[in-house]
Amino acid sequence: MFLNNDKEYKGRIVGIIIIFFLLTTSCSLEDSELADQINNDNDEIVGYLEANNIDATKDNSGIYYEELTTNSTGTTVNNNDVLYILYSMRTLDGTLVEESSDSIAIPFYHNYQSVIPLGLDYGVQLMKNGEKFRFYIPSTLAYEEYNNTSFFGPFTNFIMDVELVEIKSKAEVYLEETEEIQTYLSQENLDEEGSIETDLYYKETQRGNGKSPSQHSTVTINFVRKYLDGTIIEQTNSSPITFQLNNNQAVEGLERGILKMREGGKALLIMPSRLGFDESLQVFPTALRANLIRDNLIFSSVRPFHLLYMK
Repeated sequence: MFLNNDKEYKGRIVGIIIIFFLLTTSCSLEDSELADQINNDNDEIVGYLEANNIDATKDNSGIYYEELTTNSTGTTVNNNDVLYILYSMRTLDGTLVEESSDSIAIPFYHNYQSVIPLGLDYGVQLMKNGEKFRFYIPSTLAYEEYNNTSFFGPFTNFIMDVELVEIKSKAEVYLEETEEIQTYLSQENLDEEGSIETDLYYKETQRGNGKSPSQHSTVTINFVRKYLDGTIIEQTNSSPITFQLNNNQAVEGLERGILKMREGGKALLIMPSRLGFDESLQVFPTALRANLIRDNLIFSSVRPFHLLYMK
């Protein structure tokens, strides 16, 4: 991360998710059209179930589900839990859209605002830890008429096989992230080269000769944002960004790091999700995130509960 002189900021890098129509089924369809589409989706799903002699239960939300593996002693799902799932996602004609690795459970925040398709969030509410369900999700609880993708067409109904692997609280997630940062610093021989203040790792890599920013300074920076595995999420290249500190325009970890710098300086920051994009938004299929960002339907390129490396 490189700190430059001040300019006016033209955008926002805060990790606030804005979804125009994907999380509410009435935004992109008129009421009469929505009612027709709900009926069409239901007819298509019921037709599929009947044709394949499947006995599925309809939930009040509009999804259908089968209980594939039950666990009567498992922990129930509560609002604001962090859920880790293994999954496969198909269309009704059997086309595989995406499936997770057997060893990598995908997290998302359960609060009816943090996952697409919305029908999945309704579905997991019915599950216990260790159970496997199959959900039949109508398009009106998924992507509606969205078709700017090669993954599926407009008004697609989905089948999702979901195993609920683990349920955690945010506090448990944050504690594990602190431990993960410590392990990473030790492995990379960084633990004695920088400093940690309330879980934010800071290492000055080039001392600046200019002035230090204050709490409300406007700053211009170049940066590279990565996950700890080296995957680049975002970088400015030759187009630095400008924004005002303490104005909800940058995540807390970045702002705290900048306040330690001087103009012309460079630094390395490693931050837990709570100082970055926190629960963010989870997207299934995960590969669709880039399309939704491109089409200005979501504004977070960072997956939920991921540590960030910024330079």
